[in-house]
Amino acid sequence: MGLPEMVELDVGESRRYRLPGHIGGGYRWSAEVIDGSAITAAIEIDPAAAAVNMGSGSPEVVVIEAMTPGAATIEVTQRRSWETDRPPIDRRRIDVRVTAIAEPI
Repeated sequence: MGLPEMVELDVGESRRYRLPGHIGGGYRWSAEVIDGSAITAAIEIDPAAAAVNMGSGSPEVVVIEAMTPGAATIEVTQRRSWETDRPPIDRRRIDVRVTAIAEPI
């Protein structure tokens, strides 16, 4: 599944999206919520792919978790940690809309 530009989630729901990788070259992804507080975002190693790719770079995933109703924007960037004076080799934004789960009547 590719990285979407827009995601809609219910409160408490989470999604994982695989990111294209160059981890073998020292490039790592980072995620930052740059607008809004309805979500959290983190980068993890894809555990299923890590088992298959032992000894080589394992794909990373961005994990988005909906916390409260509202909207937020995530920026994910890919760079080498020691090259802070250079722009990232990849930068993507994901807009996220979080809705409350309707309560049964």
